[in-house]
Amino acid sequence: MSSTLTVVAYLHAKPGQEKKLLDELVAMREPSLAEPGCISYQAYVEGRDPHRIAMIEEWKDRAALNAHFESPHFQRFAPKLEGLLAEPLVIKHFTAVDG
Repeated sequence: MSSTLTVVAYLHAKPGQEKKLLDELVAMREPSLAEPGCISYQAYVEGRDPHRIAMIEEWKDRAALNAHFESPHFQRFAPKLEGLLAEPLVIKHFTAVDG
């Protein structure tokens, strides 16, 4: 298996907070992509339910992801989630199967 790590974070915005959540996620994109080991970082809105957002990220390895969690921009972002989410954040980690 590959050491590349794909992270899918599922977010459910509180009613009326969809734009604010998306703005915060978009603001995270550029500084995250500038981090060593960040391959991709993109938010997606579910077509039928604009309250539901998936953040799909690809990292070189788990060490790069761990460094992301310690970055200043992530540290500023994380506390804001409590006021924006209707449900707890769900994060799944995937590794590619080679072959």
